[in-house]
Amino acid sequence: MEHRLVTIVFIDMQGYTKRSAGQSVEEMKRFHDEFHSFVKDLVEQHGGVLVKSLGDGFLVRFDSPTKAVQCSYEMQQHLMSRNEDILNPEKIVRFRIGINTGDVGIDESGDLFGDPVNIAARIQSFAEPNEVFISEATLLAMNRNEFGAKDLGPQQFKNATREIKVFKVLPKGMESVEAEPESRSTVATSVLRRLAPWQLAISGAAALAILALVAYGVGRLALPPAATERQAEPPAAREGVAVDRPAPPRGMPPRPQRPGPAAQQGRRPVNDFDRDGDGRISKAEAPPQMQRNFSRHDTNGDGFIDADEQATLPGR
Repeated sequence: MEHRLVTIVFIDMQGYTKRSAGQSVEEMKRFHDEFHSFVKDLVEQHGGVLVKSLGDGFLVRFDSPTKAVQCSYEMQQHLMSRNEDILNPEKIVRFRIGINTGDVGIDESGDLFGDPVNIAARIQSFAEPNEVFISEATLLAMNRNEFGAKDLGPQQFKNATREIKVFKVLPKGMESVEAEPESRSTVATSVLRRLAPWQLAISGAAALAILALVAYGVGRLALPPAATERQAEPPAAREGVAVDRPAPPRGMPPRPQRPGPAAQQGRRPVNDFDRDGDGRISKAEAPPQMQRNFSRHDTNGDGFIDADEQATLPGR
């Protein structure tokens, strides 16, 4: 098998399957023969070789990458001119063309083998109708004064071991431009372009549902705390110090109030636990064994064991 550095061109005919379903065998043969001659003649005029016909496409090789791009671009121009005179949309023919340059194997029959061939096929499937897409290898090897090129960015193709930078061929005289943020940067964008309308509708509905869920979650996070949420008790209340409290609802008896300073005057400690001498034992003053049963002795629930409640204490 011979190994040579060549430029590989893959040509795909858009809508071939649909067209073949609506024509007889004889009609499809005439159609295929017409475009086989069209491609073969134009390729040979530019010094290329038509390696084989693939039914709805063609595999071509060139020794010159510049000739490969020139031939492909002229092929698209001829087809677009032809389509302008056709009134029946079903008769319109469009090509997608992908080009790559690399070292390939050529067997006795002239067929091509190697990774550069696979990359050219992937670029062709990524290409748009009526356009010529080329790899960076082809762009660097060709005479760039003949054409402009739009950078579409690196693409990760199926079964490719690395990303391939792809360019769209522009008419002669147009300057090359770098990849723009909104330009396609993944093969997924090419797949999206080819989805059926009902598939696009389902995708759009799913995206809207996700956005609605996100908006709902953000709105919930922005809500203030519920009015019924229990607020933290002031430190003073936890320490047993009297604090201002809201008035109880109507119909409820008032909570017993702690005696003021005047009521405390003249009182003496009733036991060793009443350290502040106010005549009552707070939970902070009570020993651990009393704290465990504090609520049993604090019968009025005011947070203190008053003098009349101290009779329930052990030893009193």
